[in-house]
Amino acid sequence: MRKRLSGAEEESFGSGDNKQTTSRGECQTLETVQNSRDGDSSPFQDGEPEVDTLSCYLGHVNFILGTVVMCLVGAVYAWYLYTLHENRLWFSNIMRLPVALFTFANTRSIRNSGFCFCPERRWREKYRSEQKQVFTIPTTKCWFSPIFLARLYIKLFLYYLPEALPYGDNMRLQLTSFRWYNLQHDTTTESWRTINVLNRFNIYQEVLLAAMYRNFPFISDYLSPIIFYIHFIFALHGIYLITLFGLGWLLGNSWLSGLLASAFYVCNRSHTTRVDFTVPLRESFAIPILYVQLFSVTLYLRSSAKEGREVESLLMSIAIILPLVAFMQFNNAMLKASVAQSFSLAACLQLHLLPDVSKGPGFFKNLFWNCHRLLHATGYFLFFYLITKYLIGTEDDGHIFRFLSSKFDYSNGSEFDVLLYMCNAAFQFMPWTTLEELNRGVVFLCYLPTMFGLLVITMVTTVHKIWTKVDDASAARQYFITSNPELCYHAMQSALFGVMAWVVMRMKYVWTPQVCVIAAFGVSCRSTWRVVLAKVGVESKWLVDIIRNSVVVIVLSLLVSRSLPTMSSELEILREFYDPDTVELMHWINQQTPQEASFSGSMQLLAGVKLCTGRKLTNHPHFEDKMLRNVTFQLYQVYAKRSVKEVYDIHSEIGTDFIILEDSICLARSNQGCRLIDIMDVTNGHPPDYTKEGRREEAGPGTIRERFCEVIRRQTPEQVQYFKRVFQNKTFRIYQVMSVTTTTQILAQ
Repeated sequence: MRKRLSGAEEESFGSGDNKQTTSRGECQTLETVQNSRDGDSSPFQDGEPEVDTLSCYLGHVNFILGTVVMCLVGAVYAWYLYTLHENRLWFSNIMRLPVALFTFANTRSIRNSGFCFCPERRWREKYRSEQKQVFTIPTTKCWFSPIFLARLYIKLFLYYLPEALPYGDNMRLQLTSFRWYNLQHDTTTESWRTINVLNRFNIYQEVLLAAMYRNFPFISDYLSPIIFYIHFIFALHGIYLITLFGLGWLLGNSWLSGLLASAFYVCNRSHTTRVDFTVPLRESFAIPILYVQLFSVTLYLRSSAKEGREVESLLMSIAIILPLVAFMQFNNAMLKASVAQSFSLAACLQLHLLPDVSKGPGFFKNLFWNCHRLLHATGYFLFFYLITKYLIGTEDDGHIFRFLSSKFDYSNGSEFDVLLYMCNAAFQFMPWTTLEELNRGVVFLCYLPTMFGLLVITMVTTVHKIWTKVDDASAARQYFITSNPELCYHAMQSALFGVMAWVVMRMKYVWTPQVCVIAAFGVSCRSTWRVVLAKVGVESKWLVDIIRNSVVVIVLSLLVSRSLPTMSSELEILREFYDPDTVELMHWINQQTPQEASFSGSMQLLAGVKLCTGRKLTNHPHFEDKMLRNVTFQLYQVYAKRSVKEVYDIHSEIGTDFIILEDSICLARSNQGCRLIDIMDVTNGHPPDYTKEGRREEAGPGTIRERFCEVIRRQTPEQVQYFKRVFQNKTFRIYQVMSVTTTTQILAQ
């Protein structure tokens, strides 16, 4: 029989682990398991809880009711997101598909758009605001078949065998007809080189959607590809809200806690998600799957009975999964050389080579031993990371470290890619206004004391464990970390997410959902309510549950009363997409340029060009490639103080056919040195037009005063032999890059 703790011990450490066991014939619902898991029952019960028929049926009813509410909340939220998107753009009524595609790409943040479709029953894939590849989906093969997948990887493996092997050439010829060949040998995303988009970009989720669309007629018969994509994204976010509901239910031991977590998330939507106005972002897939993973880890930690071993298992799973993901992406170098991969390997190695073998009391002895283990783990991490970087030799992620060092003033940050990040509002430090708005939304008001309490209890318990080291597993169960690993996991995870959100404001969309879950747990935590109410003489389990559930309902009512009017007014606002200049640009490109033409311009605009017209690109916003970053910098010289001949040489070498110039960039107003033209001046070492204080900078002798994007307007005979204007409206200008033959013909006329 497990040693039972006294009430004083439980009050001291916040929670016990008095798991109750029953025979196979007894009823044990999820609620009763959670009640026993929550601990703190010993001050109110002298013996094992009696399992009666009424409690059993009530537990079943409560579980079924909570499940129904959870599913209903997810479905309503998916409908709500779709309605907001429809009301904002009137998307379903845009009859011209190219216009609809551009509208889809232009929803607030074209840089991070995801996977889209083209008119001819094929999918157009666009990741992080560039569209990379067009591939025809096979109609006769089932992509879910294990035999098909096995044949696929056998073919891929044989394709890369040395040519000296027998039948190597024949296998290559057979593979050339394979549907995925174009994805592995793409020449349209970057016209100046061939890339493997399965290696460079994370598009397997779009491949899965393509398989679903083409293999299930009941989908393709009723929905166009792009509408199916939108419906799938919003349905995925409905599942996401269900996951948050489940997390709140697990941690708070009540489905009302899950409902409160969902309400926190929806009522603070401006800081928890942006899917309704930027549908095709990578985060539309990544964040829901991340929280499904957190939900799975929470279930695993709650059911784990081995002290300390479950951390090790999670790290081992990461160490195994990351190489598999890298393999699926054709040996993606950034994944193999990632910090996460090196850290997980180092942690697993440290746990195996240096197990926790310290015995008995002795604070300094145990503290020294733990510091020793930490130093070993740090050494292993540095070894793996440096060796991996040296062997792989990738520098694709170098801009991330330069950006972080510049953000904390460890470098001057004068590089082109660093300045682009530093001048982007999404990569600034999170402002205090965000916390103030979350506080007005009630969620941060509940989150802060809960997190403070969890971290303090975790810290005190850790110090106490080091001070009084014991080997008795049953006695160790009194400690907060041991008996509630899932709470410690979420507390530490939330603290790390919070640091990331503070450093890069864009990361708040990863942090705030967990804020909602922990805030809901803080309001409905049964352990806290039992300890607090016991101080005033309330020790009845039912009365404690009634009081805590009443408080949850009060907070829910407060949220609804404050947020429902705003949400209702949002549903009543009807708007329509309107951007005639860009639509005219896309139509002109489709009608007046050859299909093989390559275009250069801003990364954001070229994303829409590839999506709507299928033309080749010279650059796009996928900055996780060093060579592409360098090419983008060179192509952006059209907005710098460069001569016409210099710009022509750059684009001739890259192979550009047309340049698209945007007056919104060339004539942008002063923005404290963060205009693109200012960034180009700083990077090139040219004097900027205006300083941050608003003073006009004086140019030195011999310095080019005018920018290419301004000079080329004149279209003098000298300029026309290099660049000829072929299209112009109020927003855009397109110039054809003249070849030697074309220039001779123009001069002859």
